[in-house]
Amino acid sequence: MKKFAEELDLAVERFINAMDAMRKKPRDYNCGELLYPSEIHLIETIGKYPDLNTTQIAERHGVSKGLVSQLTTKLERKGFLQKFQYKENKKEVFFKLTDKGKCAYDGHIEYHKARNMEVYDEFEGYSEKQKELILSFLRKHTEYLKQYDDN
Repeated sequence: MKKFAEELDLAVERFINAMDAMRKKPRDYNCGELLYPSEIHLIETIGKYPDLNTTQIAERHGVSKGLVSQLTTKLERKGFLQKFQYKENKKEVFFKLTDKGKCAYDGHIEYHKARNMEVYDEFEGYSEKQKELILSFLRKHTEYLKQYDDN
């Protein structure tokens, strides 16, 4: 088991390093402006789930409400989204994509279709049990890694 644990730690470290490198590279998703992964993934969430408020978006991404607030303010200034409130709920803030935001959203979806098709095709050959094992591991390991933030 010790050898497996060492290989697992190394594989997770490499995965995290690859994700960190990716997060530092902005891309143009066919809207004429560079967006960082955190920005485009927020646009994606708002595009897919337009009825989520700041708290729900933060929970979905596993980040603080403050970070969501900073990113939405930045994206609003750049013209990708608009903040609004429902008449019957003046307490919560919601978001909708502008035309520029929809362009970025569509470009991001196309980017993933082109880039991830090989990986997604690979997973199509996996059983539901194998897929659930992968997701379970990632969820549990994410919770484990959060412990490092507590110290």
